[in-house]
Amino acid sequence: MSVPNPRYWEDGEEAANLPTAAILNDEWLGAMQWLTGVTRPLIVADGAGGDTLPSGTFSAGIAFNTNTVIRGGMVHNTVTNNSRIQVPDAGTYRAIFHWGTGNGAAAGRWYTDAVLNGTATVLDRASDTGSNTGNWWTSVALTCELAASDYVEFKIQNSASGATANVGTGVSLRPRVMIWLDQPA
Repeated sequence: MSVPNPRYWEDGEEAANLPTAAILNDEWLGAMQWLTGVTRPLIVADGAGGDTLPSGTFSAGIAFNTNTVIRGGMVHNTVTNNSRIQVPDAGTYRAIFHWGTGNGAAAGRWYTDAVLNGTATVLDRASDTGSNTGNWWTSVALTCELAASDYVEFKIQNSASGATANVGTGVSLRPRVMIWLDQPA
């Protein structure tokens, strides 16, 4: 029997070794839903801002109290432990975290950490220099390997010479995070 190029699968052909057309169609549909993001684990979460940032110490995890988009099994409670975002599946995840301070925040260096399961740092001290002359914001991106049920939190440190600052509350300043599964394990 000659093999056509490209290969065309039909029901009944070498039945012991070949999937049925129904199985292939189900796999194709699942793959298309994955590629278009319908079932891919993804979250976009927003915080109200206003988190206090004392000088010299990391904040508690930044609170995210609104889920703008959540799908694919991502777990996030907007009230209890609202700084934690839990992933459903093992794999390579990507994240973008954005935040800023309001007008009049103390000038100094600001550090952002991403913490895994409350203890392990997966993004260590991404930093930027803020200004006390106006609104200031920054974004950080990371890629990391996570296991099923791991959770990630973002923390901020203010090193502005003893001054306390707050995470901004304006639309472009309040915290926002997007996390998605880039490559399954």
